[in-house]
Amino acid sequence: MTTKVTILDGGLGTALEHELGTDVSESPLWSTRAVINSDQTIVNAHRLFIRAGAKIIETATYQASVPNLVVAGLSLNDAKETMHKAVKLAQRAKALYPETSGSVRIALSLGPFGATLRPTQEFLGYYPPPYGPKAFSELGPNTRSFSNPEEEQEAINALAIDPATWNSIDYIAFETVLLKREVKSIRRAISLLSEHLAQTGESLPFSKPWWISFVCPDEARSEKLPVPSGIGINCTSLERLPSLIADLTRTIPRVVSSSMSLVLYPNGGEYDTSQSILGTEERWRYWKMGVKVC
Repeated sequence: MTTKVTILDGGLGTALEHELGTDVSESPLWSTRAVINSDQTIVNAHRLFIRAGAKIIETATYQASVPNLVVAGLSLNDAKETMHKAVKLAQRAKALYPETSGSVRIALSLGPFGATLRPTQEFLGYYPPPYGPKAFSELGPNTRSFSNPEEEQEAINALAIDPATWNSIDYIAFETVLLKREVKSIRRAISLLSEHLAQTGESLPFSKPWWISFVCPDEARSEKLPVPSGIGINCTSLERLPSLIADLTRTIPRVVSSSMSLVLYPNGGEYDTSQSILGTEERWRYWKMGVKVC
């Protein structure tokens, strides 16, 4: 069997701060703050990864949901425009390398709901009601469903209404997902997005490859929901990958076809969640390495 390996970019915030000297550590928007205030720096960061051999560059939108941008002080229109701008900046960087533009792809980066909380909850999963338990009870139940998958869909809808922006996105990356119920919500959101595009005719039908990467994989169950083009692990120590990949190998064949891609981008260090009240990237001690195995 022939195995194709595609190289992802690295930690965008790390590149902005350590390589380009742009401080994004004091903003709850992390790298997206540079999209608003220093767009050329975002372009330069994308260029660093392309020059290093990355074939997939991710947009600076990990924490850039429209509601999160509004909470940060932007108007609704400005919040939506920032989402479009982040994609356009990736396009601009890609266009600077015409010799590789045909092989470089753009992935829309979307973090979990926990990334918008303070302190951030990507790694602990302590979500407030209605997305988590009101309080722990030994008698249970201690989990709640995401009853409104439209909220997961909103960030994508903001881009899908503009064909130029939507058509420049090659992949959609749902990243650092911890909770099984959020995986279900993402899949429901993709289903709703497909219906929305079909009904409105504002853009092309949904056919983009998309992946969900986990902080730690969880047992999957087959449901009549869209199945992602890829599944993977991110923000997890490199040493844990062999056993986690083995778990995925045992699980995936029961629920999806063998054509699904495996997306891996582990840590190179540690993240102190107790110090994440400002959502700072200054406390990230890793350079994210990405490998996509098809």
